[in-house]
Amino acid sequence: LASWASRLGINREGGRPRLVEPTIDSILQCCTKRGDCIEWPYGDRNGYGRMWVDGRIKTVTRIVYSLFNAVKEEDMKGLVVMHKCDNPPCVNPQHLVLGTHADNVRDMVLKGRNK
Repeated sequence: LASWASRLGINREGGRPRLVEPTIDSILQCCTKRGDCIEWPYGDRNGYGRMWVDGRIKTVTRIVYSLFNAVKEEDMKGLVVMHKCDNPPCVNPQHLVLGTHADNVRDMVLKGRNK
């Protein structure tokens, strides 16, 4: 990683970045802008961003949503972070919304992504 990454407390573990204590700024500095989307470069095979935090792999969208909206991750149990933009690597806080699994499925069907 670039030298700025080590200054931000970013290390590599298992091929994914590990943030010592993630902040919106430290996450966004790892991203690239594509249109209105801000894309996290380290995703799973479906493009959803993942990172190591506290010895666990977490989804970057949940971390960003939690930090940006001042919502504790434990208060998000049973809920999913949905993309308004339908772009899996996007972590733009303005593109993320919290919902139920049923909300996510409904959104998928309404947008024709279920085919």
